[in-house]
Amino acid sequence: MAERNEDVRKPVVLGPGEGRQYEMGGMHAVFKAHGTDTQGRYNVSEWWLRNSGAVRAGALDFGVPGGFEKKMPELVAYFANTD
Repeated sequence: MAERNEDVRKPVVLGPGEGRQYEMGGMHAVFKAHGTDTQGRYNVSEWWLRNSGAVRAGALDFGVPGGFEKKMPELVAYFANTD
């Protein structure tokens, strides 16, 4: 079965620390692939929680459909105004 042109996408390859970064107090998000990379089909992001020590907890998120990353500036502003 032949692939349709609209289904062919270039891979997104990013190393550690690369991607769109968002700081939200003790939480940090890095979007590795977002809706504009995936034709709105999905996004891939890392979420990290930090405490006052050296311990971090992380999660890898696959969001379907894509588009959640558009809300990140609003979330960053919310956490900047929250104590």
